[in-house]
Parts: sequence; C-alpha cells; structure tokens
Amino acid sequence: MTKITTVITGARQVIQSFKMLDAGTRIRVRSAIQETTLAVENRARTNVPMSGAASRKAQGRPGPGELRDTIRSAFSTTGLAGYVMAGFGKLPRASKAKRPTRLGPLRLAAFQRQQKRLALKAQRELGVYAMVVNYGSPGRGIPGSRFMDRARESERTNHIARITRALSQAAAAAERGSI
Repeated sequence: MTKITTVITGARQVIQSFKMLDAGTRIRVRSAIQETTLAVENRARTNVPMSGAASRKAQGRPGPGELRDTIRSAFSTTGLAGYVMAGFGKLPRASKAKRPTRLGPLRLAAFQRQQKRLALKAQRELGVYAMVVNYGSPGRGIPGSRFMDRARESERTNHIARITRALSQAAAAAERGSI
C-alpha cells in the first residue's frame, strides 16, 4: 500500500476545535474532506501508468489496469481524515491449485488454507508492485511515476477552497441564526 501523509501542525488543537463546532459545520467539513479524498482517488486512477499486457503477463506481473483497480479510499471514524490507498485488497486472484473433486474434511481444510495463503501472497506482491510503480526502484533502474503524489498535489488548492467554503457557509448560517 502506498501511504502519503500530510502532517498538520497542531492537529490535536484542530481536533479539539472541531469537536466544539456545531453539528452543521462538522457535517460541512466532513463533506469537504470526503470530496477531496474521492477527487484524489479519481486523479490517482487517471495518473497511474499502464503498460503492455503481453510483456507483463509473460513476466508473471499484474497486467494493465490491475493496479488502477486497487486504488480506493477510506475514511477515519471521525471523518477528519481520508486515505487513498493503492495495492492490497481488490484483486481476486485465480488459484493455480486444482480443486479435487472429492475431499474429506481434513483435505478440504488443507485446501482452504492453501487457497488463503495464495491469496495473501498475491496481495503482498501487488502491494509491492504499487510502491515500485509510485516510488521506483533505483537498484533496478526503474524510475518512479509518483502518481499518488501528483494526485494529492493537484487537489491541494481545491481542498483548501472546499474547507474555506464549508467554514464560510457555516459562518453565514450562524449569522442568520439558522444553525
């Protein structure tokens, strides 16, 4: 999973201040954060490089679009943080093991454990692949594309505008006394 973190100085004070806001303002700010997170996710999907399917399949590596399909977003329980992740999770991998036609209970359990191990291995490999695509691999001479960084940076000014708009709307609503 590629993890890009933006550090806010005084985050504890921001969280405390957020808790003191009225419900309408909190909803507006959470909506702005969700909107930005989803916009970063969409930009990352657009920015992720895709290369030829035949060469990747021959090397046993994920094909074009597979990394793009694993880009997803999640939100903290408070709604104050949005995360965009690439790598682990969404790809169903076909097992290379053949399912026997008849299994006893012990063999069935062993087969299911093997399936789970193969699925976890495929997820780990895809997670490493996401990091190599984003950051590169100097030892192998692979340059990084920084698709996640570019997605985040392209939404920075929009995010500030969204938060400012949410707070301005809350202030206007407080002036009207409609909160």
